[in-house]
Amino acid sequence: MITVFTPTFNRAYIIGKLYSSLYNQTSNNFEWIIVDDGSSDNTREKITDWEANSPFPIRYFWQPNGGKHRAINRGVREAKGEVFFIVDSDDCLVPNAIEEIETHYRVVGDDASIAGVIFTKLFPDGKRIGGDVNFESLLSTVTNFRCNLGVKGDLAETVRTSIMRQFPFPDIPQEKFFPEAFLWYSIDKDYRFLFVNKGIYVAEYLPDGLTSSIKKILRESPIASTMAYAVMVKGDKPFSFKLKNSISYWRYFMHSWGKRHPQRFSNSLLSISMFPLGFLLYLKDVILNKK
Repeated sequence: MITVFTPTFNRAYIIGKLYSSLYNQTSNNFEWIIVDDGSSDNTREKITDWEANSPFPIRYFWQPNGGKHRAINRGVREAKGEVFFIVDSDDCLVPNAIEEIETHYRVVGDDASIAGVIFTKLFPDGKRIGGDVNFESLLSTVTNFRCNLGVKGDLAETVRTSIMRQFPFPDIPQEKFFPEAFLWYSIDKDYRFLFVNKGIYVAEYLPDGLTSSIKKILRESPIASTMAYAVMVKGDKPFSFKLKNSISYWRYFMHSWGKRHPQRFSNSLLSISMFPLGFLLYLKDVILNKK
């Protein structure tokens, strides 16, 4: 069984589109877990109405507002499916999405070195987010997908639930955001993914979504941001990738100045040499934030 997991916050006005896409799936071999991250609208009432007639199990959990990463941690703990699939509340799935996931997990079988299967996301007009790639499927690491093969844009990651449970997001007090790159590059150290060039997920980027104000959000959760960039710099990564993320590390490290960091950064010469550029971006943030 697959666990479709949706974190939500005051999205009662749009989550019905996702439910409709789940209702119309060609396979009902899934459960839908919703973790409500402190909504004050009528999300609970909508979910309750759907539960009565749904052809698949729906489980709803409410918790005080703590950010998407805490909602994901809760969803992973509650999941009954062998595969965990994060689908945001403002997005939806193509009708055969669950069937495609089932098909490709039969392909990877019990190979313990494979963490999951990654599909592509689509814009509402059907175009692939990030542009086209020149292969149909490939077994590789996230680093290779992103850095060497040039796979860009958001992806639809499905992961074995047992592996998700090995990599919970750290809980940083007073911070409500944790870049999901921390999860994918943490898994990347020990596992590979099967990348499938097939769109199963339709993404809608709304003005009130996280993507629209990401730099501000990163500044407001600086320890989590630096932890994510630290993971992205470590290991065997291309020079340009390490360069860019080292600069970002120091940028957000300065925003967290004086706070205790639970994870050490790489002390390589390259990483340390990027401090001046990161510091300049930090100063830019401070100056623009005062205007």
